[in-house]
This record gives sequence, C-alpha cells and structure tokens, in this order.
Amino acid sequence: MAVRAASSCAADSPRAVRDAVAALPYFAADCSPPPPFGLTARPAALLGTSCLHGNNNEEEEKGEVMNTHRVAGPAEFLALLPHLTGMPIADSVVVVPFTGTRASSAMRVDRDRFRFDPAAAAVTTVGLVCNLESVDGLALVVSTPNPTREAAADVVALLELAQAADRAGHQVRDLLLVTSEEWVSLTARTRGPLPFVPEVLDGRRLTDPAVAGRLPEIDPAARAAADRRREADTASVLAAVHGGGPAAAFGLLAATLAGREGAVGLGPVARVGVLRTLALILAGWGEEAAAAVWPELVGAVPVGEESFGVQVLLGGPVRRPNAAGLDALIEVAMAAAAGASEEERGELAAMLAWLHWALGRGSLAARLAATATGLNPGSDLAASVTTLTSVGRLPEWAFRVDPRH
Repeated sequence: MAVRAASSCAADSPRAVRDAVAALPYFAADCSPPPPFGLTARPAALLGTSCLHGNNNEEEEKGEVMNTHRVAGPAEFLALLPHLTGMPIADSVVVVPFTGTRASSAMRVDRDRFRFDPAAAAVTTVGLVCNLESVDGLALVVSTPNPTREAAADVVALLELAQAADRAGHQVRDLLLVTSEEWVSLTARTRGPLPFVPEVLDGRRLTDPAVAGRLPEIDPAARAAADRRREADTASVLAAVHGGGPAAAFGLLAATLAGREGAVGLGPVARVGVLRTLALILAGWGEEAAAAVWPELVGAVPVGEESFGVQVLLGGPVRRPNAAGLDALIEVAMAAAAGASEEERGELAAMLAWLHWALGRGSLAARLAATATGLNPGSDLAASVTTLTSVGRLPEWAFRVDPRH
C-alpha cells in the first residue's frame, strides 16, 4: 500500500512548529474557545490529492501495482492508514515514509514508548525509518486516547519526531494528531472529525492487537480431541523427521496447514524444532526454499551464520516472505492453541511471535514471546524473538521498498 501526493510542499522547520504550538493557548488550562490549530505554514504535501494502493503477491512477483486508492486530505489518509500498518492506529505513533510523492509503507510503535523520554524514542523511531531505501520525507502521526485538551504530551512527541526527522535530513510532510475527539494537522491549520476506518480493504481485514497479541482461551472440547490424537500425531511427526525424509515432512506439513487428509495437530509439530522451522519456511518462502534448508535442519550439512535457515530466523538478507502464507499459518496456530497442551501452547506462542515479527509486528511479537516464555521457559525460538524485539530489530526485508525483493 502506498500514498502518492500531488504536490511537494514542505512543512515549516521543527523549530517553527515548536514555537507555533507553544503559542497556542489550546493546551493551556484556560483555553476557551480553542483557536485554529497549525502554523503560518504552507500546506503539507499530504493535503493534496493523493493515492493509496496495495499489492497482492502475484502482482508483486510481476512488478505490477494494483488496488489504487485516492485520498484527498488528512481525513481520508487517516481512514486508510490502519490498512497501511495492518492494524488500528489507536494509542500509537505512526511514521509514514515518502519517496518523492509516494509512500509504500508505514511503521507503527506503541505510544507508551514516548512516555518517559520522547526525545530518545523519536530518534530511535526515525532511525529505523532511515533503513528504508530512498526516503526523502515523512508524515508523522500520534494517536492518543486522550481528548485534545489533554494531549500536550502527545504534541511534544510529535515535535520530537519532527526534530529527529529534520536532523536526519527528511522533509516533514505533515504532523497529525488524532485524539479521542478529532484529528488535527499541526502544519496546515486544519482539523476534522474522526474518520471512518473500513474494517476490510482489498479483501484484507485489520489485525486486532487485543486478539492477535494473546493466545485464545482453552476450548475443553478441542483439548479433549487433541488429547485423543496426540500419541498418533506425535508418532507421525517423529516418523516424518527421522524416517520419511523431506518428501514425507513436506507432505505432513502441507496437509496440516491446509487441513487435508493426513493432517496432524500443529501442537506436536511445534514441539519438534526441525518441523517447526520447516513450517515457518514453507509458509513464507515455499517448498523450494524448504527443500534447500532441509539438509541444514537434519544435520546433514554444517550450519553456519550465513545458512539460509539461520538468516530466515534472524531476519537476514533473504528475499521477502509471502505475507499471505505467514498469515495463513498464524490462523492455523491460533486455532491449534485452543486445544493444545500447556507445553504445546508455549511453542505455538513462540511460532506466533516469530510470524508476527516476520510481518513487521514487533509489539505483538514481544507480547507473544513473553507468553511463550511463561508457558515454556526453555523455548529457544521464544528467547530468540525476545532478543530481537528487545533491541528493536525488525527483519531486513521489512525495510525494502521494492516488494519483489
């Protein structure tokens, strides 16, 4: 999904933004009535006619862009922004990088990260965006659950972001504050009611962090069914790894992911590191990549830091995964967790943590990794995701503008 602006007008410098907002009595205790927001600034590029579009995987491989959506101002932009990030932007800080007049991605971080040291958080957040190719401008958004009169700290966060962007050499396209009452553009003297956000766009439904960030409740009927078949499923899993070779392992996983005949519960799969890793690679990179990594997984060849499987798990310089395949595995893992044993739930949570991390959802990944560690303290995958998220690292493929790579 991307944003294309019709014009390229810069916002005022961060110092001008700070001075102008400091002069606004709207954030003071005696603010009545509220004056117009903004600066004596030129309208930001984002306020012109723009287009928002997305890619599906088939078109990505062909280098074609589909699903164009035109927006004509901050309200329409904010309505589609959750689909650019993949989840609602409530209580979030969102940075939308531009290359010329187009934005092809967005980064969302938890607003809480700006609570104690907004300047440091702003530098870190903008620094991550600097990893993107050919970025020359940023639109900065802070969404707060507070009413506008109580959003002073959120304005400070916006200003720190603007200053960090300016120091990094990025033009600030717009500074947008979304409160519980309205949206406000600090650079264009405009404001408006909260926009309607479509729940589904181009066939894709928004991720609900409150649901995706935790395991489902245990379903007694599903657990009883899983208990009855666990011994047989475990035997099938071990046979596939130790006796059947890659063809048997691929067939077992393909049946499991698709729910076809011969499927086993994903819980027993998650407990076996070889099949668990193979499932992640198969879902994201396909059977050819999974076949290439099989010798590494079973110890037939030495495994080094440059091995494909290692680079995949650590988000190294490998091609971008198939997002639809990873999302499909998330659905299967969530369903399996409802009937899994406690140990299996721990490993399924670790799988879910890695899958969300691979899709750029670091906050969700961190929550699920913590859940996984609580259920199974010895989970190596959970420990790996915890390390990656604790230092704010995302996969390298998350920073590539061209979706074909």
